[in-house]
Amino acid sequence: MKNKLYLSIIILIVFAFSLILGFVLDGMENMAITSGTPTIIYWISKGIALGLLLIVALYVVFRKQDVGNIYILLYMTLALQLLPFIERLLLRGDSPRIIWSLIVLFIVTVGYLSVIFGLDILNDKIQKVEESLKGKSIPVVDEDLYNDENGNFVSAKKKKVD
Repeated sequence: MKNKLYLSIIILIVFAFSLILGFVLDGMENMAITSGTPTIIYWISKGIALGLLLIVALYVVFRKQDVGNIYILLYMTLALQLLPFIERLLLRGDSPRIIWSLIVLFIVTVGYLSVIFGLDILNDKIQKVEESLKGKSIPVVDEDLYNDENGNFVSAKKKKVD
């Protein structure tokens, strides 16, 4: 439970930093985006990245997951936070590369969602198989049951089990 709390705190910090960074970079002259379509594309990519970060945070906290899938999911979501920065680099200046930024946005979003949906399907299969892999417990038997009344070893087959 502690690790889910720590994870939530880290995700909230990343969310706040990413949101604040978007506004701070707008104030920098060489990183500013011209108004209009480039600004809309940038804030759509920022919204997708931050929205998926919150969705993944809720998904990891409230759904039973395989640990390996959690790490893949988190690392990919944190890497996705670089998408708005890449979009900003493509859209800044006097000649924004709108087509390239849309292509990057489409490919990254579809690729990310494909991997996430694949991990969800894989997680369901892992959860089903885990139930069958649980070991069976064998009751503890007192060693004195292997001996007869005189304390001599008889055998495990003739033991008296209650």
